[in-house]
Amino acid sequence: MHIVAFANGIHTNTLTGGDKIFVEFCKRWILAGHHVVIITNKVGRRYCMRNGIAASHILLWRASWLDRYGVYAAMLGKTVMSFIRGLFLLQKRVDVIFASSFFFPDIIPAFFLKLRHPHAQLAIASYLFTAKRLGSDYSGGKLKGILFYLNELASFWLTRRYQGLVLTASSHDKVQLAKSQRIDERDIMAVRGGVDTHFFSPSPSEVIRYDAVFVGRFHPQKCIDELLSIWQMMIVRHAHRILALVGDGPLRHKLRTFVLRNNLENNVFFLGVHDGEEKLEILRSSRMFVSASRYDSGNIALDEALACGLPGVVYDLPALEYPQGVLKIPVGNKRLFADAIETLLTDEETYNRLSKEARAFAKTLDWDQKAKEVLAFIRR
Repeated sequence: MHIVAFANGIHTNTLTGGDKIFVEFCKRWILAGHHVVIITNKVGRRYCMRNGIAASHILLWRASWLDRYGVYAAMLGKTVMSFIRGLFLLQKRVDVIFASSFFFPDIIPAFFLKLRHPHAQLAIASYLFTAKRLGSDYSGGKLKGILFYLNELASFWLTRRYQGLVLTASSHDKVQLAKSQRIDERDIMAVRGGVDTHFFSPSPSEVIRYDAVFVGRFHPQKCIDELLSIWQMMIVRHAHRILALVGDGPLRHKLRTFVLRNNLENNVFFLGVHDGEEKLEILRSSRMFVSASRYDSGNIALDEALACGLPGVVYDLPALEYPQGVLKIPVGNKRLFADAIETLLTDEETYNRLSKEARAFAKTLDWDQKAKEVLAFIRR
């Protein structure tokens, strides 16, 4: 099978769960013997190769230099460049066209290729979308919400027009997406994400250096400022507790300033962006995973933490499906969130039970099986 995947929207220092899903699927489709061509920018190529995909499977469309001008300027520039390059993109045989996001740099060349290969199956990834008019539920502000909403309208109109399939994060999102975008539920698959269960595994001999860890983008959607205020409450109770933040993004300076102004330098550590063995070592050196996000529809970093035996503490969001290994807190209740963290720090019986549940649940999320299920859905 010949598969062409577009990942032109990948941006410096803002790698998302959708990027992780795309690269894990492509890697396994290649291992299964399929002919896969990934069209991406310089940052995307580096990310793919770091995750085990050979350069021979990657077609480079240079655009990462635009990232220095900010996410939205870069997105506009990448859209224009992808439009022009998409006009001249030639592939002799195409069976599956996979856009790793519904943003224009990925979806526009995908539709150009669909026009040239009408019998190819088109699949669009949508792990975050708005459910209200003009993007009023988008976390980045009104203007960004409107731009996000307009991109979404155009992308899903094209998806319906060309009978594309849609991959989304959860069963809840599947229902919401079908309703808001008038897409048949049979054409939507809730993929959720996955874990390399062979790589991420518990290691009881690891020395615990961090009481809690967060892994993800430093973006308004992740509500890390709220997580820091919860950690302040923990410091009042236990002055020596340490939170590790793994990641980067547009809020980096704001978060560091908050830590300095509130004298949290000895309690909050910024570890930077890590993947592979480095991320695994950090997870194994942590007691639990925490996230105060109010917008998540999935959390691959949490899935990986569960595979390492780390329980999680998160807000109880409708789209987050964690039946085991996670303490779910009513959204916005910071006191109960802090209480849950304290429970996992002090109650060994509860901690050990949740840790065992976490490992068992993570085994149901193996990437190998997920990649097979998604390709079977696309080929149906």
